Amino acid sequence: MRKRALIIPSLTLLASLAAIELAARVLELDQLQREAIAVAAGANQGESWQDESSREAWLAAVERMGVDYLPDEFRLEDDGFHSRWGFCAFDFDGLTVLAMGDSTTRQTMIRLNGVDYGDQPEDTWPVLLGDELGPGVQVCVVAENGFHPRDLAMILDALQPRFEPAAVLALLCENDFDELPPRVRVEHGDAFVFYQAVPRRKVLAPLYHEWLYPRSEAYRFMHWRLSLLFPAWAAEVRIELDDALGVADAFRRMDDQPGELAMFYLPILEPQAATQDPRAAALARRAGVSIRPVNLPKPAVPFRRTDDDAVHLNQAGHQHVVDAMLPVVRGMLGQEP
Repeated sequence: MRKRALIIPSLTLLASLAAIELAARVLELDQLQREAIAVAAGANQGESWQDESSREAWLAAVERMGVDYLPDEFRLEDDGFHSRWGFCAFDFDGLTVLAMGDSTTRQTMIRLNGVDYGDQPEDTWPVLLGDELGPGVQVCVVAENGFHPRDLAMILDALQPRFEPAAVLALLCENDFDELPPRVRVEHGDAFVFYQAVPRRKVLAPLYHEWLYPRSEAYRFMHWRLSLLFPAWAAEVRIELDDALGVADAFRRMDDQPGELAMFYLPILEPQAATQDPRAAALARRAGVSIRPVNLPKPAVPFRRTDDDAVHLNQAGHQHVVDAMLPVVRGMLGQEP
């Protein structure tokens, strides 16, 4: 009788703990916690504004491709994808070049008759490059503000099997060599805002157990809530972010895909800026890839998108990117110089 009296409460306790853990996982408490911590930290890594008519298609593309951040205008179809640069056909009867980048690809400026026209796709380097390569080459573009090499790698993983481009081009800038943690996507009204995940969590030190913490979602959530209630007993622990992808790993993944890869580095548009970031050379060695500098004429200030913008190019600057890329791309495609 005494033995039975011990077994029944023990089984009841285990069943209760299992039910609590199952509920925590169904409710995705750890993801909600991660979102709250990221938002509180305030590191915004980009925004995607979606109106009601386009939100569903954008989310469907995100889910099908297994990524979190795609350009606002991106729409994935069975026969190709749409972007602000137009339609890219997966069955194009010719050679395809995939151009990838961040805001340095997306943003530009041109002045006509004294009027500034900003961020027109036709003034960016992918379109200018396509003009040089001719109608037998399709230049497809995936670029967005805030993109990081890990985004380029994940998107290339998803797109490459669908149309196998002959060449992949990536334009990099100085913040592409920072080892950033993965993003957290949070919906705010009409926008999806991407925050930088924080690889630190607050725990209630007297109750912390290093073996149990990574294995139980309910236990992690309990620690976070209690640490907020009792800050005097709180401590911080580092956690492994499963979806983190280092820059060198991203470069390797891009280079491992079929077809040829060419990466180019755009220096800061300052009078004394170096033509190559030392981190680029170090990462290139680690990843076993080549990163070619875009050598703008000095001083580079005249190629700024606006007078106070030392990162983004105007249309003349985009043309210099094409001048740097064109011999390399022609060689990749087997075109005569």
